Amino acid sequence: MEEDDYGGGGIGAGGSHKGKKEFGDGSRLIFDLTGTHLRLLGRIVEQSQDDCWARVLRKILEFAYNRNIENVAEQIPLSMKGLINKVKAGREIYETGKRLGKRQDLTIDSLKKPIDYIREKGLEKDFGRTKENMFRVRGSFTTKPNATPNDIRDMLLNHGVVGIYVYMEENFSELKEEIYTLNIPQGAILDKKKHVLIIVAYGLTRDDKIFFLAQNTWGKEWGVGGYGRIIVADTCSIFYVDGLLK
Repeated sequence: MEEDDYGGGGIGAGGSHKGKKEFGDGSRLIFDLTGTHLRLLGRIVEQSQDDCWARVLRKILEFAYNRNIENVAEQIPLSMKGLINKVKAGREIYETGKRLGKRQDLTIDSLKKPIDYIREKGLEKDFGRTKENMFRVRGSFTTKPNATPNDIRDMLLNHGVVGIYVYMEENFSELKEEIYTLNIPQGAILDKKKHVLIIVAYGLTRDDKIFFLAQNTWGKEWGVGGYGRIIVADTCSIFYVDGLLK
């Protein structure tokens, strides 16, 4: 189920924290892309299948392509249908599953295949259908397996929204207003209980630790209106668009 709702719950994206730069615990936002690009980033979705990877990759590429197009009517929405069908190697698996009310297994072990597809073929403009000759946007994604908080901040400032891997653990799944600490030992390999989010902002805690505001794909019940604050204890894996391709 998706919500066509641009109200969100993140800073600058509506909800209970609308327009605020502080969180009541001494932490504050320094840089927030939802405040300047609400139409591109403010839509909160609730995934009904295991397709967080496709949703996150699409949104990051969509932002990279449209971020400097001021006229909203000229911005290009992108589709993830072709991406899912190709990566999962099942013709029309995504649409067929939705029509039959079935929950397809759309999990993947690595982002390499979808990232390669986006670089080589690109994502088509979202017209509600997929054709080979449709307008497509191609992009080059960079992955950084051991990114520090400073690295993530710099990528956010220089390249726009950033994708991040997290563990599927109880503290994360039940996150509300508190800050979640992501503690992945350097070199660790995430098991199948991994998940990806989009980092849209960063700030500082009362004691000047960097935290990130991340948007999830679990609807507005997670975190605060679909957004959560994360501190990276050591390093983590991230991915971002380093350039668009013709």
